[in-house]
Amino acid sequence: MLAFFRGTGPIGLAIRWQTRGIYSHVGWICKDGTIIEAWQMGGVLHSSHPFVLHGTDTKIDVFAVRGLTSEESARIELFLRNQLGAGYDFLGILRFLSRVNRNNYDRWFCSELVAEACEESGRPLLKTEAFRISPGTLSWSTELDLVGLGLGVDWWEERFSRRIVSAVRHFENWGAEVYPS
Repeated sequence: MLAFFRGTGPIGLAIRWQTRGIYSHVGWICKDGTIIEAWQMGGVLHSSHPFVLHGTDTKIDVFAVRGLTSEESARIELFLRNQLGAGYDFLGILRFLSRVNRNNYDRWFCSELVAEACEESGRPLLKTEAFRISPGTLSWSTELDLVGLGLGVDWWEERFSRRIVSAVRHFENWGAEVYPS
């Protein structure tokens, strides 16, 4: 499943404005309720809970890939796990302005990472290169079915029986519970 965020901070608002979309960020929800996402402060991370990085007041819209098989889901998660530790693709964000593709698979921004993972699994969400896809554009995929709008911590914890372990942020003295692999 995909978690789409409607960022309200300066960066989130800038992304939403530049891409003319309602979403500023997207991450992949793993079967166990963890999330893999490309985050500007840390690159590709695997967190125990999406609200650790984004805050407990954040609301997310959740979508499922229509007809996704267990094998396809496993391939998506394997691709994403293989990207853990990759850097954040700041220059990729500039490609939205310059429209130049660097073909850099060592760095990712959020929607680029999720779109490429789906493409690599054999389930492309849109018919274009991943570097061209913003979070808002990704949400337009006809391959996605809405699971819920404006979902919060309570929904997440009930659905996945996964609680935020600590309010103390300890990734680089601020971040998240991040799984090493």
